[in-house]
Amino acid sequence: MNTRFTIAAAMAGTLLLARCGPRFTIEPLTGEDPDVVAMLGGASAQDTPEPVRFVERFYRALRSDHTSEVWAMLADDTKVALDSLAATIDQNGRHLLSSRYFPVKGAAAGTTQRVSLTALFLVNRPTSFSLASKDDPGAMEAKVVVANVEGDRRETVLRRERGDWRVLRTDYATLPVEVDVSKGLLPAKPVAPEPKPEPKAEPKPEPEPEKKKDAIEF
Repeated sequence: MNTRFTIAAAMAGTLLLARCGPRFTIEPLTGEDPDVVAMLGGASAQDTPEPVRFVERFYRALRSDHTSEVWAMLADDTKVALDSLAATIDQNGRHLLSSRYFPVKGAAAGTTQRVSLTALFLVNRPTSFSLASKDDPGAMEAKVVVANVEGDRRETVLRRERGDWRVLRTDYATLPVEVDVSKGLLPAKPVAPEPKPEPKAEPKPEPEPEKKKDAIEF
């Protein structure tokens, strides 16, 4: 087929769809980069309070599995709490974030549970971020309300450390389990540690036979 004819036909089809097809708009994803939101006609980055922008960036890091970035965005007390929790299974806080397997309290020693990090720090599939109180540029702490369409809502606490916002959470008594899609959307079951093999008993040496004493003849 003639190349010019093919290009002309494609252009004609595009023009026809543009005139006859339904009009649509491109909506930015939740937590999308502020520059992308502004480019698509959304709210300007300058219109969004700084703590909200930080939590949106934090959500993007969680969604992208950027463990090092997520760790860097946590408050010092959050890191200490995670390290303390991880020490119960001979690990550290970074390992918990990268593996997503957290120790289960009240279970056998070493038992772990795969956790949803987004639900742990925010909520599952967040759709809105808003400041809980009036924006104060000089504040050392802030709360950002994170919600989703299912009605879940949480106030994510931020603390300013060394001039930057950081996520503060030190209570890990309850852990949101990650949904296991491969098992019909059922929560993943806790993983118990493999039992250590019992040491084999060394064989006991066989007793030496008693030597017969020679009879003494008179």
